[in-house]
Amino acid sequence: MVDALTPRDARLVTGRFLLVCGSTLAFFTAIGINIPVLPLFIERELHRSDVAVGFTVTALSLAAVVARPLLGLAGRRFGQQRLMVAGGLLGAVGFGLCALVHSLPALIGLRIVAGLGDAALFVSAATLATEMAPRTRRAEAVSYLSVAVFGGLGIGPLLGQALQRHHHYAAAFISAAACAVIASLLATRVHQPAHLISNQGRLRIVHPAGVRTGLVLALVIVGFTGWSTFVPLRAAELNIGSGTFYALYSGIVLVIRLAGARLPERVGLARTSAAAVVISGSGLIVMAVVDGGGGLLLGTIVLSVGISLNYPSLMALTLNSVPDDERAAVVPTFTAFFEVGTAAGGLALGPVADHAGYQAAFAVGGAAMFAGVAVLWFFVIVPRRIVLLAGPR
Repeated sequence: MVDALTPRDARLVTGRFLLVCGSTLAFFTAIGINIPVLPLFIERELHRSDVAVGFTVTALSLAAVVARPLLGLAGRRFGQQRLMVAGGLLGAVGFGLCALVHSLPALIGLRIVAGLGDAALFVSAATLATEMAPRTRRAEAVSYLSVAVFGGLGIGPLLGQALQRHHHYAAAFISAAACAVIASLLATRVHQPAHLISNQGRLRIVHPAGVRTGLVLALVIVGFTGWSTFVPLRAAELNIGSGTFYALYSGIVLVIRLAGARLPERVGLARTSAAAVVISGSGLIVMAVVDGGGGLLLGTIVLSVGISLNYPSLMALTLNSVPDDERAAVVPTFTAFFEVGTAAGGLALGPVADHAGYQAAFAVGGAAMFAGVAVLWFFVIVPRRIVLLAGPR
């Protein structure tokens, strides 16, 4: 096994770090497989509406929202590595049994199980990754970990679309379960030293520092959910495959997250976050106002650039605002807003798409992202400046 890094250690990418990233990649590939498959399965096999699509996609996120605040306490008690293993297994059950269901309530129930697995695995992976990183390289660590997340969300839809094209929905769900099992197996090899499994520090189920930046993240994810959920349906309207858009998105995010991993800390975490939110929202507005496949293509490119810079800078901004012994509490709070945004996006944008069309849903998602800029300014950037001005000179 690879020894844990101390905060002073300049090394970041180690065998242990790669195992965490590999497990995350496998699990989010499982999630990605469901992205193009689930909406079409619900509409074509279960004969339900866009509202049902939005609600079912949301079920996974609602379960994760409820679970994540408690995972900080569980991680301190049992260790993040054990939670990663359990999360992979829960995901395998939730994804795999979808191959056997023929009703919407059963499908929603399994999405809830998968959501619990998603929450357990990702919170633990993010906490472990930031434990390995020096304070000045946390955004870089989050960038690398998020390459695994968005790599899975790029690879998975391509696999899912290939299986769905021949109406092999069961094969897609079973493939997703297999990926989740691989994630759990890789997590068994991640060593977490005993001194990092600790009950020290203030116990908090919800950390206020995670709420402030989390609100920004949630508004960004509202828009992203509209893109990821309705791109396959909008592409089907235009008689084009949606896999190209997911592949393009994934490729752009991977390149920027790898090549620009240190950019947020060099430019400034707050500046990078604000710019990234504006760029992301602009991408959705392009999809809303530019008709046809060209609008989807250009909007996806712009959106991808913004999303690639947003999450690492916001996460590092959150971590740097709390003492080290509170990271295990603030990570679940902050990351829970990913699911809050997904849930809100599914619930809000599903009816918009159903009544006004997919381009209207993209427009509302873009507006939500621009609202995130205001939240970032008034609740994160301005309070930080006030604290700095009030400090010793």
